[in-house]
Amino acid sequence: LFAYTTSSTISDNNITENQIANNTVGIYVDHSSNNKVEKNLIEKNSLWGIRLYGTLSQHNFIEYNTIEENGYGVYMFVSENNVIHHNNFINNTIQAYVEPVIPVPYNTWNAAYPDGGNYWSDYPDKDLLSGLSQNINGSDGIGDKPYTIAQNNIDHYPLMNQTTLPNDQQIYPSNPFLAAIAIFFVAMTVSSVLFLILRQKTKTVEPEEDAKAHEKE
Repeated sequence: LFAYTTSSTISDNNITENQIANNTVGIYVDHSSNNKVEKNLIEKNSLWGIRLYGTLSQHNFIEYNTIEENGYGVYMFVSENNVIHHNNFINNTIQAYVEPVIPVPYNTWNAAYPDGGNYWSDYPDKDLLSGLSQNINGSDGIGDKPYTIAQNNIDHYPLMNQTTLPNDQQIYPSNPFLAAIAIFFVAMTVSSVLFLILRQKTKTVEPEEDAKAHEKE
């Protein structure tokens, strides 16, 4: 929850471990600006995955999150000038919703071409074209038609594949079982190396002790 704050950051969190999954609300940004919500797994919250509320909720960045199987993936009420891109919206009941107040607040849902916008699991169109205006033959990993959330809220460059973190950075395990196995093998490897080092030191000490014993004789 952000409420009446500025310049705060939610970053590098595993939402399940932080007990924000399987709740009513995942992350609630209330009258708060210049915050960053990034690199989170936000899933299975019954009402909102992320909610931005109030006219003061401006200039927030929401990026590199996986927002999955929530009631609303992102819900906005009179919040504007926020930037939302490079997120994975997967199988939310409503992927994203902007309350239809008048005038409808403007928010940015994509980065510049060719970086693109967000991945939407329900995106219905194809990728046969490329270019800034998507009018050049050849695919580019970006959908040929925009994904519309609401008036003044359009992802002009929807991604055809799920987005990954910069430099393939992984901040939460996609499979906890495999992660546990990996940790086990790392621990075993470190233990083996330490054992060999200690064994080598023992072998080095033994000849020195034998030599001293012969000198005394």
